[in-house]
Amino acid sequence: EQTDGVLVKRVAHGGSAHHMLEPGDVLLAIEGEPVAADGTVELRDGELVHYRYFVSRRHVGDRLPVTVWRHRQELTCMLELRPPAYLVAEERYDVRPSYYIVGGLLFVPLTRDFLKTWGEQWWQTAPREMVTLYETGIRTADSVEPVVLQKVLAHRVNQGYHDLESLLIESYCGEPVRSLAHLVELVEARSDEPYLEFHASDGTSVVLERADAMARNKAILRKYRVRHDRSEELRTKS
Repeated sequence: EQTDGVLVKRVAHGGSAHHMLEPGDVLLAIEGEPVAADGTVELRDGELVHYRYFVSRRHVGDRLPVTVWRHRQELTCMLELRPPAYLVAEERYDVRPSYYIVGGLLFVPLTRDFLKTWGEQWWQTAPREMVTLYETGIRTADSVEPVVLQKVLAHRVNQGYHDLESLLIESYCGEPVRSLAHLVELVEARSDEPYLEFHASDGTSVVLERADAMARNKAILRKYRVRHDRSEELRTKS
C-alpha cells in the first residue's frame, strides 16, 4: 500500500495523460523526483513546489517522464505534452464562433467567450451550472464540449419556445450529446424520427415536428439574415 504519491482520479480526454495514465493510478514521481502525498516535490535545499511546476516549465510537444503505481507495480510512462484539454474552451481569438441552427433553435458550444456575455463579473452573474463546468469540468470521451441552446429565432414552427435561452443540452432523442458536432450528427442521422427532441439539464424539453422544422429552416435563416445553418467547420464535416 502506497503512503506517498497522488491519486489520479480522472484523466482528461485528449489531454497529455490520455491513454497513458488511468483513474486509480498513484503518481509517485515526476522527472524522477518523488511526489509526496500532498502533491509537493522537493526542488532544492528543502524548497517544496507542487508537482504541476514540472509541467508548467515545459512546452507543448515536450516529453515528460512520470512514475506511477498501478496494479501493485511501478510503471514509468513518457507523456507527450499537449495543449490543455479543457471541457469549456478558453478565449479564442480570430476564430469565428461555432453554431448550429435547426428549426430556429440556435445551438452553440459553452465557452469562456459565451460566459463573458454576462458582463465583467460573469463568474457571479452567469448560470452557476455553466460556471462550475468552466471551473471544474474535465473532458471525457462522453463529454467533449458542453452544448447550449443560446436562443430561439422566433417562428411559427417553434411557437411556445420563443423565450427559452441559455439552456445546457444533455440529450437528443434520449441519446447524450457529446459536443456540438455530435449534436449535428445525431439530428442528421436520425432522419426517420418524427420529432426533434432536445432535453436540457434543468428538465426543460423542446420538441418540434421534424418535417415542419426542416422545411421552414431556410425561411428562418432568410428572415434573420443568416447565410448558413451552421458554422464553417461544421459544414466541412457534413
